[in-house]
Amino acid sequence: GNTTLYFDWPSVYIEVEAVGPLSILLTERWEHGNEYSISLNGVASAQLNTTNASSEYAILKQGESGHVRIEKVTEGRQDIGGLVAFHGLKAGQLKPLRKKPSGRRIECIGDSAMVGNHAERWYPYPDDCPTTRGTPQSRESSRLSWCPVLARSLNADYQVECCSGDGLIMTDGDTCQSV
Repeated sequence: GNTTLYFDWPSVYIEVEAVGPLSILLTERWEHGNEYSISLNGVASAQLNTTNASSEYAILKQGESGHVRIEKVTEGRQDIGGLVAFHGLKAGQLKPLRKKPSGRRIECIGDSAMVGNHAERWYPYPDDCPTTRGTPQSRESSRLSWCPVLARSLNADYQVECCSGDGLIMTDGDTCQSV
């Protein structure tokens, strides 16, 4: 049967214990693709930029191992589509999760202004903001917004339910028109 899962919300994540090589298989609907924060053993270690093609993206190299979290950091876009098809993982080996889920959970509900960038949303953006995705002001990362930052400081898990019809570009002061 078809095991493809679809998602759009920011901060949707996949966690695995793996031995590399490890890669994720995705199809993006948005022309720009999306960005993902990759954490290894609890530490943000890389940023993954995708395109709108069906692709396989490498996460761990041969022999690398650990607890991997792949988190979508771009906002949901109802106007042009941030929908992602997750087709699965390819791994040298998958192991049972060692990390137990947190007993605490925070749910964040809002719009792109709440989720879009980070707690300090004003230009110039800090170096830990992802790439500009084609426009200098549209640097977004739900992982750096106030809810996930607060949740991590409280050792809590989080679920983000935020979407924009106009998109982050319009809500974060960019001079280009997105709609």
